[in-house]
Amino acid sequence: MSHALVAFTDIMMVPTILSVWFVLVRARRDGMGALGFGIAYGLALAWGLLWMFHPTFITWRSLPPPFGQAIAIGGLVLSLVAMLTLPSLRAYAATVDAASFLVLGLWRIFYGAILLALGLDGALPPAFFWSSAIGDILTGLWAIWLMTRNTPPSRTMLLAWNAFGLADLVLAIARGAFSLLPFYAANPGVAPQNLLPLLGVPLFIGLHIWMIWGLLNRAEEARTVSVDTIGSRGSTR
Repeated sequence: MSHALVAFTDIMMVPTILSVWFVLVRARRDGMGALGFGIAYGLALAWGLLWMFHPTFITWRSLPPPFGQAIAIGGLVLSLVAMLTLPSLRAYAATVDAASFLVLGLWRIFYGAILLALGLDGALPPAFFWSSAIGDILTGLWAIWLMTRNTPPSRTMLLAWNAFGLADLVLAIARGAFSLLPFYAANPGVAPQNLLPLLGVPLFIGLHIWMIWGLLNRAEEARTVSVDTIGSRGSTR
């Protein structure tokens, strides 16, 4: 069953990427073209596929933990964060509707359930799958609660949700770096994860970092506008 679940997870990464792309395009209040995001996602997908199939990248990925995973996932995280902090995308982050990204928390529930199923089937070490699956599911449930409240979530709530989701993913990387590769080496018949750790995790890390930056930047802009407004009123008296 684990081989089928891993293959299914890789397939589901395609609609995951498309849904994130859709939210990115629709979340900006004044609208934004899709071409730039399409190029960015194409590059990210190509980078992930290199780590999956190119012999040199597979060799690097297979280095003893934590070096192999650190190089693979670290490179993807840095690439995504670099793309999401370009000047044009920084300007976009300052105008985006951050609450729109809560719907992506549903994917965290989905992948958390997949990790739980794989772990219970013996395809993941207990030291990794219990905490990672629970963290993903809690992140998704928190997102659902924020979306279904009678009042829109505040900036503080959105910052807290993004910080929690980011911390969960970073801790998952740390746990996986020290437990997954030894587990796979000791269990050669188990199918290792492919696109989820090498593309999905860095994608959501990049989004969390980007949203936190945008929320903090909007708060700073609001304070600046408030100070300027008070100063202008004082000068007219």
